[in-house]
Amino acid sequence: MNRNFAPMSLLDLDEELNQTLDDTESAPEFIEPPDGKYRLKTVKAGLKGKEVENKEGEEELQVRMNCVYAVVKTYEIGDDQSPVPDGTLVGEGFNWTAEGRPYFKTRCEKIFGVESVKGATVKDLAEEFKNSHEFDCTIRTSETKGSGPNKGKVYRNTRIAILAEAATTEA
Repeated sequence: MNRNFAPMSLLDLDEELNQTLDDTESAPEFIEPPDGKYRLKTVKAGLKGKEVENKEGEEELQVRMNCVYAVVKTYEIGDDQSPVPDGTLVGEGFNWTAEGRPYFKTRCEKIFGVESVKGATVKDLAEEFKNSHEFDCTIRTSETKGSGPNKGKVYRNTRIAILAEAATTEA
């Protein structure tokens, strides 16, 4: 993650504590939206790694491509669900493995409305996410139970299915 911190003295910190946030815009919330049909737009994408313990008990680097989308419009959700505010952020991740990379590639081709991303680097594709590509999709959430060392844990998976006829670019 790229963070730019300006050097501060203790006096600067004291001054910061005495300021209001009146001129600071509130950040959008990250949520797990209810199952439904939405219009989303791309916000950003990037690789992130973390050390995890493998089946042999050894530490290994697990890498994921994390994609962030903003809700542009909620078309349809269940009757018992609350509407999702426009601008709300939704995340999707792809394991950065030989099995996971093709899913990210396909996602990019559908969102960007191109037949192929041949020749584009992973960095190019991640950068393209900043261009607010809009697309219609359905979102479904499911739960899976962990096994082995993760037995007892419950994982929630958000699945985004793009409705191909509606992929567009909005600048």
